[in-house]
Amino acid sequence: MPDWSRYYRGLQVFQQYTDQQPKMEKLLEGFFFHFKDALECMASLSVDTKETQALLASWRHTTVQWLDIGSGDGSFTKKALNAFRMHNASPIAYTGLDTHEDFVTFAQESREPSAENVKFILKDAFGGHLHQLGTFDLITAFNATYFARDLEGFKADLDKTLNLHAVALFIQNRFATEKLGELLYGENTFHEYTASVIVQVFFPCLSELGWQLLENRATEIEIACSFLPAGEKENVKLIKCLLESMGGAAIETDAGQEVLQKYKHRILSSDFGGTGNYASENILLAYFRQDAPSVLGNIVRSSLLDLRKGS
Repeated sequence: MPDWSRYYRGLQVFQQYTDQQPKMEKLLEGFFFHFKDALECMASLSVDTKETQALLASWRHTTVQWLDIGSGDGSFTKKALNAFRMHNASPIAYTGLDTHEDFVTFAQESREPSAENVKFILKDAFGGHLHQLGTFDLITAFNATYFARDLEGFKADLDKTLNLHAVALFIQNRFATEKLGELLYGENTFHEYTASVIVQVFFPCLSELGWQLLENRATEIEIACSFLPAGEKENVKLIKCLLESMGGAAIETDAGQEVLQKYKHRILSSDFGGTGNYASENILLAYFRQDAPSVLGNIVRSSLLDLRKGS
């Protein structure tokens, strides 16, 4: 199991050394733009089928009930809401879920005064009880499904929580996307429901001795007592924090060492001249209930195709 407290301690540091949030916002904005465009095109065609009119009404005339899994300290919430509002006139009722009490409190207290329909709840989204909150039109999870212990159970819960015209959007790395996508759609199908963007994490340069300290499972006290120059000691501590936040495991543990070796190779690779910049692919995966109207599936696929063409 990942160390949640260590993950959250490192998360704020991690966000200072990556362009992830702006890139994720752009990815979301692109999807919402194409999704709205497809809806407007459908409306202009005056398609009168019952399921089409119900879909249009759900997304164009009513308050969009939005559930965000793993909302953290709320730092990304405003960006996600702005991405939606930029291309959709529908009002929003937003609920953010997180398991870390301090983050939920901070997010609730720091929300904009005008955000009356924005709230944050302390709750585990992967315990099978998501549907008890009601049904939603939009469900999002950004870098959150890593913590799902039972993906099949989560899918069953998700299907109960999504309404018939709803869309779920997941943004995460390729490994997590493939694992979830194969479960949701099947091995050879889920790719058409994805779009991606490259993000970077900017690691400071570190000497071989600094890397050896980490590989020898050095604690912060041992790093501070090492013979490294003061500036490099701080860099070792920073990289330790970044790796632990990315992997959710202490460097002193076997799991943390696996994360260290995985990213050390990538950080020092010739792809970026060994400068310390690590590039990663964040993938947007869209999902809807399998009994949803076929027109919704067409819109989602079309939106993601246009998004891929424009990226």
